[in-house]
Amino acid sequence: MAIMSTEATVVPPKDEEELSLEKLVFGDQSGFEANLRKIENLYDYSDGEEDDFVLDASDEEDSLEGENQDDMFFIDDGADATVAFEKDNNDAMDVDGDDLDEEPAAWDDSDDERIAVSVLSTRLKKLRQTQEEQTLSGAAYQARLPHKIEILRLKDANIARRSRGAIQSINFHPLHPLLITGGFDRTLRIYQIDGKSNQFVSLIHFRDLPIQTCQFLTLKGSNIVYMAGRRRYMNRWDLASGEVEKILRMYGQEKFQKSYEYFKISPLGTHIALLGSSGWVNLVSGQTGQFTKGFKVNGFVADFVFTRDEKSLIISNEAGDFWEFDLESSSNKPSRRWTDASAVNVTRITLGGPSDRWLAVGTKSGVVNIFDRSTFEGVLPGKNPVPFKEVTNLITATSHLAFSPDGQILCISSKQKKDALKLVHLPLGTVFSNWPTSGTPLGRVTVTEFSPNGQMLAIGNDSGKVTLWRINHY
Repeated sequence: MAIMSTEATVVPPKDEEELSLEKLVFGDQSGFEANLRKIENLYDYSDGEEDDFVLDASDEEDSLEGENQDDMFFIDDGADATVAFEKDNNDAMDVDGDDLDEEPAAWDDSDDERIAVSVLSTRLKKLRQTQEEQTLSGAAYQARLPHKIEILRLKDANIARRSRGAIQSINFHPLHPLLITGGFDRTLRIYQIDGKSNQFVSLIHFRDLPIQTCQFLTLKGSNIVYMAGRRRYMNRWDLASGEVEKILRMYGQEKFQKSYEYFKISPLGTHIALLGSSGWVNLVSGQTGQFTKGFKVNGFVADFVFTRDEKSLIISNEAGDFWEFDLESSSNKPSRRWTDASAVNVTRITLGGPSDRWLAVGTKSGVVNIFDRSTFEGVLPGKNPVPFKEVTNLITATSHLAFSPDGQILCISSKQKKDALKLVHLPLGTVFSNWPTSGTPLGRVTVTEFSPNGQMLAIGNDSGKVTLWRINHY
């Protein structure tokens, strides 16, 4: 039963532009509210009150009991927030995938002396020593690259309404300046990110679902958010209609999918990969949530990642063995298999750079190995590729890895130690020395994510904050 607030709230009238933009993202207002009333067990609270939840130490280790009970949740549409998308605003996330691909990376040839790097572009002209310079050799280019990064703190992404539990997952919308956060306070929140006010837009609160992972569906034209915790199901929230759907059927794979808490959505939104048990990674359709395929590897799965073109899924076990599966093939046999012989207890993997050139492998010791996948074809049969760089700045287990969209920056972090975060420059593999400093207020970092255009870096921590940083390189 809904609890209606008796406080009078003065809301300024919305002009036509605001109404049209609001409808674009969340659908028609009347239709949105009508669908909300259809949801069973819905309850609400006034905007002036805090989120209605009970947080205790057992949240982080919730059992699977009660997964068949109906979730009780409410949706707050943040009536005081105005969602506006400024096409010409440099602070907004103006994403064009073609732009990233048009500028070829300067390091396409491994022979530095044979590389001719143009320094006429906006990003690289600052490296010129004279106005007559048009190109640099690879060695000269690397020598002139800064070993310091220009980074500016903005207002916290969730300053308008903070979380009251550890932030477990954050995700930028692929097209609009929106950010979602989820955590152990059982609440998913949406913010409009401009770096200035970062207005709160909406939230959904579950009575019994500490959120471990949340992500926008990247399918073109989609307004869907997927979220999951340590339960035998995941939730699918349609922002346009307000409807919430529970995804729980695995059609024969149920015994290998005991929890939906960790998942990744493929870059184009076609697939959702779920961490299963007993060496399984299961795929469901991004559009329907139905099970499509499963892949089995030896040992315990540490992590997995899709290639940018969605043609392959790379899976690593904790021992450092890697399997690459062809998603366009009907076979479940790997197209490539190799071992990172130097990895000790793999924790996280991720891909980055043009054509997914870089593969970063985080370990329990804190060491992060970076592989150049463009050299894999030259590896002799029976031999394993070797990392071109080992980053040893972290001394506790790597808990998160994130590449900037162009692959020039790798963010590595560990939640086991306060302020344990570093930024790595590629292709050099060097760590930026000037940031973060001992005074940078990061806390225990739980999750990091770059905005789609690479201009912003969002950092979530265990105190419920999401700090926001602008990278002036972009």
